[in-house]
Amino acid sequence: MLKIQHISKFNPFEWEDFRCPNCGKNEFTSLDCAAVWCDNCNARFETSSMCEDGVVVHCLNDKSWGQKFKCWDCKAVFGSFEDTPMCPNCNSKELEICQGYVRDMQNVPDYSLLLKFGDTCRGWSTVEYPWKYKNFPTKEQWEKFQEKF
Repeated sequence: MLKIQHISKFNPFEWEDFRCPNCGKNEFTSLDCAAVWCDNCNARFETSSMCEDGVVVHCLNDKSWGQKFKCWDCKAVFGSFEDTPMCPNCNSKELEICQGYVRDMQNVPDYSLLLKFGDTCRGWSTVEYPWKYKNFPTKEQWEKFQEKF
């Protein structure tokens, strides 16, 4: 028998300012009793409970994909989540945006986001650099979301 339990008193994926740390989109898909995926880059999200008033959201990038680019200088084809990436082979910024996406992206970190009621939100951070945060979601967005509860 399967028991479904809510992880916290709120669902972070219902927050309008909750965004994928890879691509910045806020459209997600969930399969019942499985996980949540970003509709744009296929990043996988899992949640874990901190207590009844908090949750940690993990963004796992083992199956994510990014925009396809081709380097004009060395002809390498690669994927990136950045708007203006550099070629990973020759560091050139002379790139062509191609149709499609690239799977098996190299060196894409996994992210974590700590959300606890009554506390601040610092944004997405990585295991490798826990003191560095992406600038979203903001503290103000988190405070506004908490007002609904």
